[in-house]
Amino acid sequence: MKPILAACVSMLVAAARLTGAPPTNAPAPPPAAFPLRHLELLPPPARVRLVPLRFPAAWPVARVLDIATSPGHVWIDARGWRQSNGHGGKIWVFSPESNRLDPLQGRIDQHEVLDLEARRDGVWVALDGGVAAIDPATLVVDTYAAPQGLTSGDVLGFANAGNRLMAFSRAGVLYGLNPNARGWSRLGDTSGHNLRNLAPWQLFAGSGDWMLVVGAQQMLGRHHAGAEFEEMRAQQWKALPAVVPPHWTALAGDGDGGFWIGSDLGLHFILPETGSMEHRIAPQAVTVPGGLRTVVPAGFRPTAAAFDMARDSVAEGIRDRMRARARLARLGLEMGRKLDPVTPTTRLPGGVRALHADGPFLWIAAQSGTNVARTELLLFHMASRKWVARVQIPAVVSALAVDPENVWIGCDLTRGVSSPPVWVLPRKPLLNTPPARWVPDEVTAAELGTRLAALPVRERAVLAFFAGDPATVASLLEGQFLDPEALFLLAFARDLPGNDPDPKRAEWLRQLHAGHPDSAFAAATRSLVAKANPAAVEEKDAATRVPEAPPLERLFKRRDLDGNGKIDAAEFREWRGPDADLKAYDANGDGVLDPGEFDAALKGGR
Repeated sequence: MKPILAACVSMLVAAARLTGAPPTNAPAPPPAAFPLRHLELLPPPARVRLVPLRFPAAWPVARVLDIATSPGHVWIDARGWRQSNGHGGKIWVFSPESNRLDPLQGRIDQHEVLDLEARRDGVWVALDGGVAAIDPATLVVDTYAAPQGLTSGDVLGFANAGNRLMAFSRAGVLYGLNPNARGWSRLGDTSGHNLRNLAPWQLFAGSGDWMLVVGAQQMLGRHHAGAEFEEMRAQQWKALPAVVPPHWTALAGDGDGGFWIGSDLGLHFILPETGSMEHRIAPQAVTVPGGLRTVVPAGFRPTAAAFDMARDSVAEGIRDRMRARARLARLGLEMGRKLDPVTPTTRLPGGVRALHADGPFLWIAAQSGTNVARTELLLFHMASRKWVARVQIPAVVSALAVDPENVWIGCDLTRGVSSPPVWVLPRKPLLNTPPARWVPDEVTAAELGTRLAALPVRERAVLAFFAGDPATVASLLEGQFLDPEALFLLAFARDLPGNDPDPKRAEWLRQLHAGHPDSAFAAATRSLVAKANPAAVEEKDAATRVPEAPPLERLFKRRDLDGNGKIDAAEFREWRGPDADLKAYDANGDGVLDPGEFDAALKGGR
């Protein structure tokens, strides 16, 4: 019986070696730092069917840039992986009635499409060299350029303001379509406002009688009958809990002179007439992903260097989060108010990727919490500020459009997500959601307290840490097992501008480095500990440092090709050349050189 058992054990050990199973004392990949899950504050996802719209296999789509709808047609500006016309873009026309998807041929194909605008009189296309108008019935294309009044190329987009079609160029020139639709008139520019910012404008839209143009650091509004643009003052952005300006992603008018603006921080609303703004800032992610972050083939084991690189990567992520936390605290001191980037104040799950106004409603494509590969498609009632419905899209959404029956959803496939380029979603079932089921955007203190109480103690401590609440961090971790992350949270909970220094910080760091020297948190604070106690760090480094061989020994090992501790005649000729004579340095006449004789040979010339 014992021989059989021993044989079974041997087979299991051999199988483990073949499959690359690590030994019990092998290093483990670093875990995620600051784990904090996303709080679900929205209504449950609606159960609706998503229908994919496929493109020809010969023209694979990389990203859908824009979508517009007109009666009987859907216009899709898509960029392919294969660039055949310099910029890789092409307009596709889909007919739901015939279920046909065809590329738009002609002069437009040679230009980069910057915007699509569907109107009753046709589809307008902003191009890198002017503007084109398409008749949906005949697909006849009329082009407008300098001879028709568009003296500035690279038209950024269109806006309907005061019952007139407006066009705005990247350089900041505004044009209005003449009543006969045969030419354009120049209506002014933004040269007086853009003196210190030479970056091109990014977004342009209209709402009622107003227009809004958005740049990286500027925002200008203009009434359709006004003579010039008016700047929206930068003081309005001081309410944002961020140390860098938002990255603007989308712009949509509400039809009454107001504008909804999407950014990587959340959703914003502005009234150019009064300059008032409101912000819905999604909670910012603080979790640093763990793991090896590299693919290990089957049958292989990760090297020690792979584990070290993974730990250093997590440590750098920890340092990044701490730098952002400190900058935000300093900004809060300057503003005289506390800035909390992690406690939810809105039900918006993440940064906004696309917007589309639909009567009294607003369709919002937002990042799904911490999942960057998924999008939450949200239906928002603008007047009541309530959330109506929600659908999860398994892709990164880049464009939205609606027709009477459907919502057309364009996707960005360059993010590594496998998805059809366009999804089609039934519109009416979501619009028919009873108002009694709509959810206000405001998150009450009672609801937030209930949601936070359901989180694990460690996640609540992480949230309090980044919310700037050191007392809560200490109370939550009291009596808990102090692993590396807990020691780090305790050491730096009070380490913010405006707080008194923590007298126990040195002790927490000592426990961290003494008990968990190989953790990512220890790696993230090693330089800090070195500044506080350089002698101890030098002593530790000296104990672990591999002694370096003397120069003579290193040279001898380099010439001792077979590693036997002696240099024979062949090795000597390899070193000094084919005519070299070993006997000239062989003092004891044994036919080889020992280290002492090798030293004499070195002094005799290398």
